[in-house]
Amino acid sequence: SEKLHQKMPLRQYENDSLAAFGVLEVYLERADHLLDTDKNSECDPYVKVQLGRKSQRTKVIRSTRSPNWNERLKFEGRLGDLIKHELTLRVFDKDKWTFDDKLGEFTVALDALQANKPLRFQEVKLLKVATGII
Repeated sequence: SEKLHQKMPLRQYENDSLAAFGVLEVYLERADHLLDTDKNSECDPYVKVQLGRKSQRTKVIRSTRSPNWNERLKFEGRLGDLIKHELTLRVFDKDKWTFDDKLGEFTVALDALQANKPLRFQEVKLLKVATGII
């Protein structure tokens, strides 16, 4: 018997740059004035970055409310697929014995992003908390 193979059609994109495979790079420099959730000590902040079903996180910076991460997190895929999702940055305080405390978040739509054109955000106020910028 003869095996039949069906080719799946390629997803249609508005232009060639959206069909291109590449890397979305998120550079996290620092945060300041983070919420003090540990009343007896400084917090141990890290950032969880979520794009669709993919997520990555920064390293934990110990004992500070003004961490400097200087980290680049990379998400691979087709630009058209990547930018259809919102990019959410959630800042947490790492706790050893309990659940990590939420220190705020920031969400941005990526649909305005074009190939090789960066989106830059500086000193964005974190939402859902009284204090903190990233």
